[in-house]
Amino acid sequence: MRITRLLLIGIFCWTSTVIARAPHEDPLSYGSGVMVGINIERIAWTLDGPAFMAGLEDGLFNGKLRVPTHVLQQAVAELAEVRRKRPKAFLWSPHGPASIAPHSPEVRMGYAAGVQFGYEYAAVLRHLDVAMFKQGIIDMVSKSERFTKREFKNFAESGAAAFAEIAALENQSKQQSFLEWNAQRPGVQTTASGLQYEIVVEGAGPVAADAKWVSLHFTARVAHGRKLSSSYDKGEPVRWRVGDLIRGLQELIRLSRVGSHVRAWIPSDLAHGVAGMPRIGPNEALEVELLLVKL
Repeated sequence: MRITRLLLIGIFCWTSTVIARAPHEDPLSYGSGVMVGINIERIAWTLDGPAFMAGLEDGLFNGKLRVPTHVLQQAVAELAEVRRKRPKAFLWSPHGPASIAPHSPEVRMGYAAGVQFGYEYAAVLRHLDVAMFKQGIIDMVSKSERFTKREFKNFAESGAAAFAEIAALENQSKQQSFLEWNAQRPGVQTTASGLQYEIVVEGAGPVAADAKWVSLHFTARVAHGRKLSSSYDKGEPVRWRVGDLIRGLQELIRLSRVGSHVRAWIPSDLAHGVAGMPRIGPNEALEVELLLVKL
């Protein structure tokens, strides 16, 4: 029953979007939506449009979720599997999921993707016109003919620049607040560079101060957020050349003993800075756990 309500509300969100202004009057908001639409197609998620929009609104405005928690958790797991496999199939239903059963994974994943995106970018999107942003997504993924490909590309470039600038400012403020709070926690040490770390288990081996190569297990996340990667997923440690790593990791490794399990928080200026990386936003701090196996 609640899934059916999701579909009905999702269709309403999709079809009732009314924009009082033309996209050219707010190219940053509209262009940000176009940019997201391009990324959705590039990743080739298989998801349902109205459900995505319903999830986006819930995520942006921290509304009450329209599906039970266990359904959302199932959808998140399905979405992760789709991302991992990167299927070529792409589904975006602009007229509502009339041909899709309520229990369809496309609907569940559409809603989950929208919620995740809304949660992740709420701070950025509150600076934009949400209706215009949504229209940009819709026009891009539904192959609207209101603009040429070149015009859509221009909108996307404007949106990407605005998104990056706003995200950099928001992330800088967030990481500063977090690192100031984190530095006060018992056991957390802060180096002169700003690197923060705590020793979970002190190793008995040699310090890796001059090591050129190390073998280690790691898990990397954005600070207090989503997981980026982990050697544990592959079941074996990685072998890294220390000089090739970001400055924060180099410093952390050279402070550690073989056998140590350490947790660290790396400010963006010791990581990927204002440029960011795929899946790492501008000025985002990182959280890393390391188990130093051998030199």
